[in-house]
Amino acid sequence: MKKLLLLSALLILACSSDDSNESQNSTNSKKLRSFTVMNPCLNCEAENGNYSYSDGKLTSIDGEFIVTDEDGQMYNGYPSESNYTIEHLPNSIIVNDNGDTEIFQINNDGTILSEDIEFNDGYLQRINDVNYNWSSGNLMGFSGAPSPQDVTTIDYTDFDDLTEHLGIIIATGNYIFFSHDNLISILGLMGNSTQKLPHTVTTTSGNNTFIQTYTYLLSDDGYPFQITLENTYTYSSGEVYNSTRRFQLIYN
Repeated sequence: MKKLLLLSALLILACSSDDSNESQNSTNSKKLRSFTVMNPCLNCEAENGNYSYSDGKLTSIDGEFIVTDEDGQMYNGYPSESNYTIEHLPNSIIVNDNGDTEIFQINNDGTILSEDIEFNDGYLQRINDVNYNWSSGNLMGFSGAPSPQDVTTIDYTDFDDLTEHLGIIIATGNYIFFSHDNLISILGLMGNSTQKLPHTVTTTSGNNTFIQTYTYLLSDDGYPFQITLENTYTYSSGEVYNSTRRFQLIYN
């Protein structure tokens, strides 16, 4: 399942803003250097990554894709290597994913340029027919993604998103434990992140509910160095499935 196209991942996101905020894209934040899934990781599919930069811009990720069983043991053939190289051009960004190349045309502010995607003051307004609601710089909820009947709401911690990229990935229900999702937000293709780090992302689809709950350990200067994700699926049948993931982050 690793070969999710970056553009496909981006196109399931949508945002509409009711606030005017200054762009959060800057070079002042610390750079993510490594992202690691911590053991044990049961029934786990994830991607560790080491991130490299040049002149403040992300240029490569050396990844390690892992798949484990119910006991946390690696399946045959894993971990497997994954490598991304990024070329920054004046009007585009080229991402090479193990030989598969994608070209992202970009606006002047570095956000993705597409007739299906709209931004306002650096914040995503719309992707296709999906619109998101913002308040005070935080994404509060959206409907219609990833399925037309789905409704998602987001609650936040009191912690500022000093990384300027983790919050938007988490709030939109994407997965911080895949390098390609982090890559999209670090490159600025998604625009501004959220002001605060999300706590819960709750999606309802019919009588099914999916809750992602995030907790953080912060360094003295306010950066999350360990994140715990608790997933709770409650199905219409009454069946409940729980899983837990923990991640370690290192910055420059």
